[in-house]
Amino acid sequence: MASFNLGILDGVNGKVGTVVGYKRYGKKYMRAYVAKVKNPRTKDQQLVRARFSELGKVARAFVPAINIGLAGSASQKHQSQGNDFMERNWKAVSGDTPAEVMVDYTQLEVSYGLLHMPGFGSVRTDEALTVDVTFVPNSDVYMADSRDQVYVFVFQPDTKSGVLSSAVLRSAGSVSISVPSGWSGMRIHAYGFAVGNGADNKGLNSPSAYLGSGTIV
Repeated sequence: MASFNLGILDGVNGKVGTVVGYKRYGKKYMRAYVAKVKNPRTKDQQLVRARFSELGKVARAFVPAINIGLAGSASQKHQSQGNDFMERNWKAVSGDTPAEVMVDYTQLEVSYGLLHMPGFGSVRTDEALTVDVTFVPNSDVYMADSRDQVYVFVFQPDTKSGVLSSAVLRSAGSVSISVPSGWSGMRIHAYGFAVGNGADNKGLNSPSAYLGSGTIV
């Protein structure tokens, strides 16, 4: 692409021969004319599309969590939390053909940052339509504070839906989440992270942790 200045002629707009003239941000440019946008349906391209589609379905379910967990941590300026999630978790998608594409839920990143995460315990699903998770308050850990807010996100892969817990103080030591009645008998995956709320760490996020899976009763 080249810029140009034709003075009183004020440049060229539209197609002229094999080039197209146009104006952008007050400057005049020329680019090669592309007669037809190519969109080959090669095996590799179909595989990429299938992987992108599958991860996109998961990303939509994770929106409540990543809007908090990935806030301010985008790897590129002005990148949305959704795009950040896709970029960070592309490595979790595998499959050699579109029909084999799958997401490794244990590898997903829901949150990212410098704050120390709580020491989460195992996931419990022995109470009806409830997921319980314990964690170590560890307010004495560097940069941690008892007022930090801890979140747990529960994801149901069959329905591609999820539930984010309410914020719980790090000092509380446990989180309990109610899940939809339709999830009874279904497998879930849980993720946890913390958001700083103390005087010295306010706004900092912790990395997320995969907490495990269980079957809702």
